[in-house]
Parts: sequence; C-alpha cells; structure tokens
Amino acid sequence: MDVTIKGKVAHSFFMNRAQPMTTSDEETLVLLVRRQGRSSHHTFQLRKTDPLSKLVEIYVATYHLPSVTLAHNGRALSASKSPQEEGIPNSAILDAIILQGEISAL
Repeated sequence: MDVTIKGKVAHSFFMNRAQPMTTSDEETLVLLVRRQGRSSHHTFQLRKTDPLSKLVEIYVATYHLPSVTLAHNGRALSASKSPQEEGIPNSAILDAIILQGEISAL
C-alpha cells in the first residue's frame, strides 16, 4: 500500500518500503482529509480501488490518533470500501472523526 502525504510517499509495513507508487493518474485520487473541528487539511493520494482503511491506517499512525472514521458530505464511509465504491470524486474533502474510548475485546 502506498499513500502520498504532502508530496511524500508513505508506505505501510505491508509493502516493501523502497517501492514507489507507480500507478497512473487515472488510477489514483487526491483526497483532502481534515480533522473534525479544524479548517486545515492534509493531502493524500490513494488508488481508486484501494480500501479506505489504507488511508485511515496511515492517517492515525502519522498523527498519533487512537482511531478515526472518515465522512464525506456528512455521510460516514466504510473503511472496507474503496473511494470508487463509495462514489468519492477526485479532490474530495473527507472529514476525519476521531473515535475515542473504544472498548477492545478481551
């Protein structure tokens, strides 16, 4: 998985960290993510067919957050679905809603 943050490619621990993103512009989307209650945003690039969970994973790790859910135009998005499946257009602004106090299974 590759997600571009502010012009830099961030790789998850699932992929070879030396491998750059090699998809064409037609296969990727630029998504703007802003944290709930803030006006500034962070720019990410994600393949249209990758699950949104990849973006969430990088976002929470980069900004040291417990967990977030993404929303577009007030509608919660499923992290297991891709931007294409959710009907998210290029340059869409997504809201990152911080989830706190989640109970983990024992």
